[in-house]
Amino acid sequence: MPFVPFPEYLKGQGLSFGLEAPFLLRILDDCRRGLGVAEAMDDASPRDAGLTAIHMLALRRAGRNYLELARDVAGLDLSRIEMPLRDRLGLAACGWLGQQGEAGPAALRQRLAALVGLARATLKRGGLHLHVKQAGDPRLADLEDLAGRSIDCADLPAHRWFKLSRAVSDGLLWLELRPPAQEIDRLLGPNAGKAEIELIQRAVDKPVLDAIGERAQDEVIQQAAQGMLDLLGRAPCALPLAGGLLERRGISVHTLVEEEAPGEAAEFAVKDMAGLGTWLKARGVQTLGLARKDAISGAEWIRQLSQSGVEVEWVRMAGVMKQARAASGILRQQAARVVAERLADPLRGYLDLLPDELGLGEYLDRVDAGLLRLALEDARQMALWQRENGAQIAPTVRGAAINPLVRGLDDLHPGMEFAGTVVNLTGFGAFVELGLDVQGLVHLSELSTDFIRHPSEVVSVGQRVRVRVLELDRARGRLSLSMKENRAEVTRKGRPKRVESLKALDELFKKG
Repeated sequence: MPFVPFPEYLKGQGLSFGLEAPFLLRILDDCRRGLGVAEAMDDASPRDAGLTAIHMLALRRAGRNYLELARDVAGLDLSRIEMPLRDRLGLAACGWLGQQGEAGPAALRQRLAALVGLARATLKRGGLHLHVKQAGDPRLADLEDLAGRSIDCADLPAHRWFKLSRAVSDGLLWLELRPPAQEIDRLLGPNAGKAEIELIQRAVDKPVLDAIGERAQDEVIQQAAQGMLDLLGRAPCALPLAGGLLERRGISVHTLVEEEAPGEAAEFAVKDMAGLGTWLKARGVQTLGLARKDAISGAEWIRQLSQSGVEVEWVRMAGVMKQARAASGILRQQAARVVAERLADPLRGYLDLLPDELGLGEYLDRVDAGLLRLALEDARQMALWQRENGAQIAPTVRGAAINPLVRGLDDLHPGMEFAGTVVNLTGFGAFVELGLDVQGLVHLSELSTDFIRHPSEVVSVGQRVRVRVLELDRARGRLSLSMKENRAEVTRKGRPKRVESLKALDELFKKG
């Protein structure tokens, strides 16, 4: 049985992007030989086709998935199989079919067609029903609303799948796959016996669940690569600048005035914000990168420093202390220097950190480590290529903003609107830095009025956004935000003309 060529495989995945087969085969060959992504980007073909960095990273992930599939196919005896193998569903079906030694050729063909057809139909229109094995277990807290319900296989996001699979591994849940009932009759025929139907239904479970897992894995890897690209691709900030480590005890700062110069370090008490502003301005610093070690509000710092003419830009805390320990000197001050270096050049500042240290997404420990490593290396090389070719990957917004009425969580209430900066993307939403004790989450469903599968379709790391408070849970430290336009405001905006019309009509009746 032939394995479909790579261009046809990509077309089935919706990833061919209209590119010619020779170029697609070259990408596959690059993946096979372990060549970097920069060589492909230097070719005119992707630019002529309008491909972006994200397109190229997706093609290379697909190339590696194809090579993995081809290696697994090579170990199968496919002599009795006639249909072309296109994906892992077909691979699983062929492996299962090899165990049906007693069946004749006609029965084999029917079973194979039924198994693959039912598996694909289940992925598109089937569901997963959740059964709780240990009711009341606190580890099920985030899944209680799904107990006893079915989830559409086609709309199952990666973060939900990995949460479910972890609960299954922990013995808390079991998942019942429910194929579309009408497909069984259509594929097996009305005369199929009960034993035959049960055989096919049992055989469908594993390939479908594996396909869902593979889809979720690719989504998580894609999100991590996108996060890496956004992070490393932010534009460097011009010198002089400073980095700061904000703690409950105060703030440690370190300046970068010239490249390779040592800079100056200082410590300021929590109440000495004006003194910090004066100190920074005296050294020509107009931008301060700030990382928070403790859950402490940065709102007042932003407000006071803004009055001194210093802009604050939030920098990830992830990995700061590890990099600071590698240098000699006072740890807090070295941490402030790390923050400054990340602001000065993100590509260099984050380069030696591992994916889990960068906080590039959830469930990275649940995906194939080799595929993740290669995807992130592609993202790193892509960021370097973009820098060398004068292209900026991610939009960069300088300076943080805070509502002047907000000094802490107690000042927030539902409906309040103000500006924030996107600092992280996950499968379920975007985290927005507001300068408060906690970051706010804009859930996937609150990012846009249109249907989206991932936050990167709407926002990117570093983007300034306008958000509205939906809900605040102080006990659990959770802040829910929305980027959708306020329906009540839309209604008010629509009122004036109607009100004026009614007033005019009322005046007309009075005159009559």
